Amino acid sequence: CEEVVVENNLKEYGNIPASVKYKVAKIWKYKTVTGKSMHEIEHDLDHLVPKSIGGPGIFPENIVPMQSGLNRYKSNRIPISFARIAHTYKFNQIDKDALNNWDSTTKSKNDMKFKNQKQRSISVINEVRKWSIEKQRKFYFEILCEEYLGVDFIDNYKRAGIPIP
Repeated sequence: CEEVVVENNLKEYGNIPASVKYKVAKIWKYKTVTGKSMHEIEHDLDHLVPKSIGGPGIFPENIVPMQSGLNRYKSNRIPISFARIAHTYKFNQIDKDALNNWDSTTKSKNDMKFKNQKQRSISVINEVRKWSIEKQRKFYFEILCEEYLGVDFIDNYKRAGIPIP
């Protein structure tokens, strides 16, 4: 499924298939990013790297369970973890200056800083989409681990029976 979506560059790249939703629930042990039970509260599955800038929905590494209100608050903000990992991969778009001035709090379409970050991020994601599926998953896995430092994703993936990228 992932190969077909990536190779054909389909619109489906950003959508979250049921199989990914199931994997995400298992990886997160049926809890949200704040530790609340997914069975007990209203929650959403959110793109860590926003779909609006090209973040994939086909990889569980880019999908996180969060309370609905928190998801609405996060909106299309681009996390600093994305910028940090892109910088370690030496993408020209995220140089030291861009990284040092990254603002994960902005989401306004009228904010010049956000426009700049969005443009840089889209450019990075367009390059990442040319990579193999495994390399893409690894990239997003590193962002996930950077964003949620307290979560042992290696153990969670193993327990869920999902291959670690």
